[in-house]
Amino acid sequence: MLRDVVRIHFRALPKAEQQEMLSRIGQWQMEQRDFIAATDTFYKVGDWEQLLEAIVQDQSKSFGGEHGEILVKWCVECPEELLLRRPDALLVLMLNLYSYYNIPEMMRIYGLFQQSIEQNREITVQERNNLLGEAEIMLSFLKFNDISAMSVHHRRACELLSRPSYSMGNESPWTFGCPSILMTYHRTAGKMDLETEQMRECIPYYSRVTQDHGKGADHVMEAEVFLMRGETVSAEISYHKAVEAASSKGQFSILIAAAFLAAKLAIVDGREDGVFAPLDALLLPLRENRQYTLLPTLDLCCGWLYALLGRPQEAPAWILEEDADSSVLSPALPMLQITANQILLAQGAYSQVAARWSRIHDLCGQFHYLLCDIYLQLQTSAALLRLGRREEGEALLKRAAKAALPDQIYFPFFEVDDVLITCLEEQKDIDSTKIRKLAERFRQGRSKVCGLSYEQPQKTDSQQGWGLSRREMEIAKLAAAKMTNQEIAARLFLSERTVKNHLNRVYDKLSITGAERNKRARMADVIKIST
Repeated sequence: MLRDVVRIHFRALPKAEQQEMLSRIGQWQMEQRDFIAATDTFYKVGDWEQLLEAIVQDQSKSFGGEHGEILVKWCVECPEELLLRRPDALLVLMLNLYSYYNIPEMMRIYGLFQQSIEQNREITVQERNNLLGEAEIMLSFLKFNDISAMSVHHRRACELLSRPSYSMGNESPWTFGCPSILMTYHRTAGKMDLETEQMRECIPYYSRVTQDHGKGADHVMEAEVFLMRGETVSAEISYHKAVEAASSKGQFSILIAAAFLAAKLAIVDGREDGVFAPLDALLLPLRENRQYTLLPTLDLCCGWLYALLGRPQEAPAWILEEDADSSVLSPALPMLQITANQILLAQGAYSQVAARWSRIHDLCGQFHYLLCDIYLQLQTSAALLRLGRREEGEALLKRAAKAALPDQIYFPFFEVDDVLITCLEEQKDIDSTKIRKLAERFRQGRSKVCGLSYEQPQKTDSQQGWGLSRREMEIAKLAAAKMTNQEIAARLFLSERTVKNHLNRVYDKLSITGAERNKRARMADVIKIST
């Protein structure tokens, strides 16, 4: 009510007084470092000079996915003669425009920057070089996510800059809000080790001119590589290196990626208290440091974990909403969508997952996110397999294996859905031995986190004369122990339909016919005799 009264009195003031009051509010908001509010206030006043100053001081820290349209509107409406006087603002605008993947407008602004540098005769040689060095950093994003190609620009920036960059502040989100560094920078099959080495060699050049922006990213990427291969001890060592490096420099986006990695390690190890705790510990620091663009990143991590643990109803609801894309920056869109897929899989919405393939596949290709695309292929494969579309599901599974296995990427095959392991076991042209072994450990850890008992399946193979797969024998023994399909599904994190399909194949291989009750009794006798 008091706010409404103030608004009424404010509207009654003469226009000039309103403008003066708003200008003072904008200045106060600047002093409070509330740059989003300040830019909005200055836009209402029509004070373009101060609006640009607020953008420069913000250093791309505060603008999230929902600000894309208004930022482009400012670029178009701001008088060109003013933009030409502010090459520093043009550089920050270039980065913001890349964040929304508006490359045409980014290049228009870059053209204005070049014009500004040429026509401003008052700029010293040193400052001109500094501005050109800043521009090299901005242009590097046109090579995203080719690490070596980006580094060429960063090395030029090192040669030109005599001071740290201000257009790329070290408080801005280094990951653009992506929850995984490996997902962001793995782009070529068979080249993951090379990419990791390139990150290790190239990040120091970038950090040198950005006041340690992205510090610890190379360690997180290395840790994620180890996790993909099931080398959890090495992954944990690299994780601690990353946290130490990133914490000392206030690199929150790196800390989130590290915490997400730690959560997955905790699931593998069966440590319930280690899953959400690292992420929860970051919530308050993010808010205190106004890292609002990273709050959706935290949600993506939690959404993925809730899906893995079979609790999709606890995932942040906005991830599945139609306008979810507006909550993240463009480079994070593929990871938003595969997180939504993982939640939908956990909900059993298999048709929806299958229907989303084309759009997300194109999105992954746009940013060259190969690991995201591998996850997408596996998610879609799992959905198709559960829908009974076996031929299509197997084709996508083989496609994913062709892209993943040259780099020993194993983790996604059992992280996405257990049905993939069952299908892999039946593919004679894919060596799934390592994946099955790691999957067993992952299931044990996840069961422990979920508070469920886990029964180690007894080893079996075709030498027993039945030709049952490991999964089929596992289900057969549980059924022989008088567990219902529903109970077996809950124990093994499968759908009841999958359990039923497996049992039907078991009956066929054992040549057991008749009514369901009689078939189970006969199978129990066979299993008992064999053991």
